[in-house]
Amino acid sequence: MERTDCEDAAQRYLERFGWPCVADGFAVWALAGQAFDAVDISAPHGSAVLSALRNETGHPPQVITVPGDPAIWRFLVHPRAHVLRTWRATLTTAGAHHLTTAARIELPPTRVPGGELTWVRPPLGRLTTLDQLVAALTALR
Repeated sequence: MERTDCEDAAQRYLERFGWPCVADGFAVWALAGQAFDAVDISAPHGSAVLSALRNETGHPPQVITVPGDPAIWRFLVHPRAHVLRTWRATLTTAGAHHLTTAARIELPPTRVPGGELTWVRPPLGRLTTLDQLVAALTALR
């Protein structure tokens, strides 16, 4: 039986980056807290956050575009067991949503009603930390 694009992607993510993923139908996903967490930010703010993170860290963050209305940019970050209250407040103020504690994080090439998830640029496996993302959001205020 021929493998699906999602099965191939799940295998590739595991082999290249050590990300344990599940492929199911037209979706590939990982559980938050295992290899990474994620922060969803509205698309209009996503490019500004991407630029700020690139300037702060010196490397491009891992970012997925999630089509829909509204479209979002999903930033993969190192998993954290505990998030500081001030960081949660910054994320909330910025309209960001932190996917953590076993949340299902969909990865490309998952298909959703608005289209297919895609990478802003091919992943390198290097993750941003949540504190770096919060600092970027704070700098953009």
